[in-house]
Amino acid sequence: MSPFIRIKDLAKKYDLTTRTLRFWEEKGLIGSTFRGAGSRRNYGVEIEVDIQRIQSLKARGLSLEQIKEIVDEEKRLDVKQVKALRPFRILVDSTSSIPPKLARQKGIDVIPLYINIGSRSYLDGVNIDEATFFEKIDSVKQKGPLSTAPPTEDDFFRYYAQLVHQGAKTIYSIHISEGFSQTVVNARAAAQRFTDVAIHVFDSGTSGQALLMLALALKEKIDSGASESECIEYILQLIKTNFIIVTITSIKTLSALGLLTLNVEAAYAGLLAEVLNFRPVLEISGGSPQFRLIKRAETLKEALETLNECLKIALKASKLKIKMIGVSHSRLEKEAESLRLRLETELNIPVWVQQGSAVLCMHLGPQSLGVNVLFEG
Repeated sequence: MSPFIRIKDLAKKYDLTTRTLRFWEEKGLIGSTFRGAGSRRNYGVEIEVDIQRIQSLKARGLSLEQIKEIVDEEKRLDVKQVKALRPFRILVDSTSSIPPKLARQKGIDVIPLYINIGSRSYLDGVNIDEATFFEKIDSVKQKGPLSTAPPTEDDFFRYYAQLVHQGAKTIYSIHISEGFSQTVVNARAAAQRFTDVAIHVFDSGTSGQALLMLALALKEKIDSGASESECIEYILQLIKTNFIIVTITSIKTLSALGLLTLNVEAAYAGLLAEVLNFRPVLEISGGSPQFRLIKRAETLKEALETLNECLKIALKASKLKIKMIGVSHSRLEKEAESLRLRLETELNIPVWVQQGSAVLCMHLGPQSLGVNVLFEG
């Protein structure tokens, strides 16, 4: 089989014109051509991954200018990564909220979810973050509803293909639970399209900061020289013992912000203040993506006090060693920092603090805060 594909065949396969492909090449969206006999344009077969990526982003409403920004950033990172080919790679989705600098330092790759605001689509953590998301809320009512969408199977295929191109022989892919999103389903489908690389897809049983912590713990395990089977067993054990407690914005507030598809005011009328205007404190544990209601707090202060007490009880009751603790929040910097200081003093271990991703902020609302704990046996 030829390592090159003619521009005419490429255009036909993807329902494009040769003029479009030339334009994309000129703009730097796809790789350069190889000139064959008669000066005909020929592309390397890896160009198909780039075309699939562009078409996927265009279908989500991104302009060519926005796509160019994304492609340029990925190329910049790719050059650095290729210089030091790594046989083991870790991929998480953007609900992990991992800062780009930390991701580069630790060699962790991130695939973004989509956020749809009216007729426009954004890539979580790429061209929208927590701050810019809330800035757009005021215009949502005029532009249409909000929604999120997982990376597509083709998105995952492209990311996996990039890692393989960079030398990956084993890929650990850790994602938001199937109970919350189809992300992990699409990851598994894409992984099945590869035969010469081991791609292990994990349902985290949760979402958010826990994914970052799982990735960091796995990176330590890989660096220690653990075998592939040992790494798999280790990550499954961490997922099973992961514990999260969180307080989120009241359902009434989520509705007022336009973050619910249900018209709560109309559906519950006079019951709204009594039934829905509370701040829930929720817990997830045991690797199951099921929230358990701990308390219906009336105020943020009461919710945080409940969260603190429940966390103390959970830490004291566990017979397992604490591997890592993190605090994730939306617009509660002061409260998150205060909690970090207390936990580090009491437990004598570092505590990660970070803002939530735009996807999580959309579903949990502003002034939400969660504590993630990884235990290991």
